[in-house]
Amino acid sequence: MTLSDLLTARAEQYGDREFLLFERQAFNSGSSTEPQPPFRQSLTFRELDQRVNQACHYLTSQGVGAGDVFNLHLPNCPAFLVLWFAAARLGAVMMPTNVLASSDELGYLLEHSGCRLAFTTSAHAHTLHRCKATSECLRKVILCDPCSENPGAGSFESELRQQADTGWDCQADDADMVAIMYTSGTTSKPKGVMVTHANYLIAGKTVADGEPGEITVKGVTGKSIMSGYFRNPVATGSCLRDGWLHTGDNAIRDEDGYYRFVDRKKDMIKRSGENVSAGEVENVLQQHPAVFECAVIGLPDELKDESIVGVVVLRPGHDVAPAELIAFCADKLAKFRVPGEIVIQQSLPKTSVGKIQKHLIREALLAHR
Repeated sequence: MTLSDLLTARAEQYGDREFLLFERQAFNSGSSTEPQPPFRQSLTFRELDQRVNQACHYLTSQGVGAGDVFNLHLPNCPAFLVLWFAAARLGAVMMPTNVLASSDELGYLLEHSGCRLAFTTSAHAHTLHRCKATSECLRKVILCDPCSENPGAGSFESELRQQADTGWDCQADDADMVAIMYTSGTTSKPKGVMVTHANYLIAGKTVADGEPGEITVKGVTGKSIMSGYFRNPVATGSCLRDGWLHTGDNAIRDEDGYYRFVDRKKDMIKRSGENVSAGEVENVLQQHPAVFECAVIGLPDELKDESIVGVVVLRPGHDVAPAELIAFCADKLAKFRVPGEIVIQQSLPKTSVGKIQKHLIREALLAHR
């Protein structure tokens, strides 16, 4: 079964039952003196199925076919859902992106995925147009007008009304890719997770027992687990081995049989033969009243495997010496877990969604060694 099959079956089963209710409250946009009015839209199962058919006709008119990738640079709105199911019905692939992404971040995702077409709103179009100016693959940016009863001429919603809502024969099967979901890129360049129809419809998980171990998932690639990373066979080979998906997350099972997340595997530091969780050290540093945020990383050390370095941003108006922070940690941690060095910075590099990019911190520190 595919996502398209599922929608077709539910449209036949539930027909005029409400499927989606989308509401937006009135607000001041900041770019206009006129407040933006509230908006409310509902779709039944049958209406959604018909709009997906219309979107298939529209995408085809724009040259999108089976296997082609298009970008959804959209906030939460009905157009996102319609285009997602349209990709499934066409056999195409949608690649969603965060509307807060910078042009550099977005540009990499567009080029790596080979996106030919992108959908966005006027509020977020400037980022895509900057990307398009230097892109080798993106050829068109289409504006959506999701919060209007009378969408602007040329908008996706306006063009959708001109399309036939006749049925569309889905050529995909459950093992076909329908989406590329990029990782946050906190430890390296973002990797594109290839998601199939079956991945959306099936899930399962198994984890290691006893001592801290990596959470792994047993399954069938392309069905119960992802089929791999898009255009990245090395990363795919490192996480998919013998029918197991190695998540890179470490956990501990307690005496009651519950599992507690410990840290990302890449955030485990090897010091003098001992495993040190960077997150555990970060939690202690965060307890100091002068610390606003921090990141703990391991750097190569000829004698101790890796040295522990804490990179700290102080709260406004606070001043503290690195030695004081090291002593603070020594009072709360085993000796082998105590940072050997504290670096104080004005800020930490982050992704568009606020995740600290430790690989950039590590590269910067190594460059000054």
